[in-house]
Amino acid sequence: MSIVSDLKYSRYATTSIFFVNGLVLGIWATNIPAISRALGLSDGQLGAALSMFAAGTMLMIFLAGSVANKLGSRASIVIGGILLSISLPLLVISPSYEVFFVILLFFGMCNSVIDISMNTHASIIEEKLNKPLMSWFHAAFSFGGMAGAGLVSVLDAYALSALTNLGVAAVLMLLTTLLCARPLRHLRPTLATVAEKKKVVIRPNGTLLIIAMLTVMSLFTENSMINWSAKYLTDVASTSTGIAAFAFGGFSFAMAIGRLIGNPLIRRYGRDWVLVCSGLLGVAGFALAISAPAPLTAIVGFMLVGLGLANMTPILYSKAAQAYPQAPSLGLALNGTIGYLGFLICPPIIGATSDHIGLQFSMSLPLLAMFIVSLVAWKGQLEVRQRATTSPLAD
Repeated sequence: MSIVSDLKYSRYATTSIFFVNGLVLGIWATNIPAISRALGLSDGQLGAALSMFAAGTMLMIFLAGSVANKLGSRASIVIGGILLSISLPLLVISPSYEVFFVILLFFGMCNSVIDISMNTHASIIEEKLNKPLMSWFHAAFSFGGMAGAGLVSVLDAYALSALTNLGVAAVLMLLTTLLCARPLRHLRPTLATVAEKKKVVIRPNGTLLIIAMLTVMSLFTENSMINWSAKYLTDVASTSTGIAAFAFGGFSFAMAIGRLIGNPLIRRYGRDWVLVCSGLLGVAGFALAISAPAPLTAIVGFMLVGLGLANMTPILYSKAAQAYPQAPSLGLALNGTIGYLGFLICPPIIGATSDHIGLQFSMSLPLLAMFIVSLVAWKGQLEVRQRATTSPLAD
């Protein structure tokens, strides 16, 4: 089999992994209200527990990268897929709140392994094919989220339990991982990054810190959709789990469409203008969902948020790379490390706020985050004002 043919099959297999990982998280996200009710959790308790997923993800970020580097991204995808399959049913059979905490930490760690690995594999395929494919892979992830939410709606019509839903997710994740293991191929990057070629010292600049703070806000908003959109419909709009699944499903669908059309829009209007409009779309979406909390208006509002978020984080990551032109991978790493705080702090902040003022008005926090991103981009605060200072270290 030729190298080109190998890469083609690897591309399809990688797309399948992205899709099913999105489907798994879509099924999980839309079952959060049911699991919360089963454990008798307040919004504050749920928020604290959900932060464990983000904590597990952050704990594994650097270790997962090392595993992918040593074993290869294909092997670590398979390991991550199997571990994620094991963790899914455990989320539902937690006998207590404390055990749920620990299982969510494990779930986050497992998801981090496959997340880092599949993105590494995707970047290698991009490099070898010399094509910009990352938006396609991430669109597949978003379409998977939509499919997962749709599947929950179907299963809910038959009054099936959260355990059944997550059991189905576990089986699909395991089967896809095993079926894709061979066509993924064992790929290695052909080009070393600047950071791998030489050790560098970076002096942080103000531009990157601003970009990182906006990334925190972007990921804060994305996490609010993952963890709270379905619960918003069940608790605020008083709908069933099946209808509430359309909240995350609509959000994921809109995000996927936004990612597919994002590159042409960026080429035509520029990153800053797209970032301004993205933030305003998010503000409009949250304003609609908060001011008219009926099922239809909330779902439409969350779809607008999905369109707004679709290209926000990718643009901010591109800006972070530009902030350190001599070592873009280090700019990305710094931005990602700081930005992931948005995932960590979102659940407890929204949960605690919801306990005091209700979930409906707690969603004004991600609205404010989207407004700040739009305002800073409009003010032109994301331009690189100085080149990164790097210097080789003595061996």
